[in-house]
Amino acid sequence: LSADPHCTWTGVSCNNSGFVVGLDLSSFGLTGLLPADIGCLPFLQYWQMIDAGLTGDLPVCMCTMEFLQYAYLSFNMITGEIPTCVNQMTYLRELHLDCNLLEGPVPVEFDELQFLEELWVQCNFDLICTELTGDFIYICGSDLPECEACPLEPVQCPICVEIEDCGLYCQVDEMPAGA
Repeated sequence: LSADPHCTWTGVSCNNSGFVVGLDLSSFGLTGLLPADIGCLPFLQYWQMIDAGLTGDLPVCMCTMEFLQYAYLSFNMITGEIPTCVNQMTYLRELHLDCNLLEGPVPVEFDELQFLEELWVQCNFDLICTELTGDFIYICGSDLPECEACPLEPVQCPICVEIEDCGLYCQVDEMPAGA
């Protein structure tokens, strides 16, 4: 972060009024908890944090993002349950939460979203796939072939992982000087 206006930051897109409408922080090397105050971005329409190193529960306040249309939070270590208030995300079109550590049932409230086109929640090994009747793509389950490529819990992580079309990623033993 810098003292520069937030609309000039890398990965941040704003509308003409200066409100954040897009957030793409994928592959920035971020780690840590998904901030609970992410809901303070009420005009957010596009949210991408794939492979961002996020942990912790999905904050309930994300349901206040009424204008959110596309959310890509795959390949992190997000835990907890999917909030049942998802039906408040009126304009949600795509939600990708695959390859995380989510648990509990998939909320039936997704059926109430009239614009929902895709719901990807597969490869969350403790997530319970509920029957949804909406007219959208719904991929759920942990016995799918692509689940083998999902990140592992930290205690199980191999020293190096090769991801197709991405390259080889290896753990660093020590933090660089001055980090």
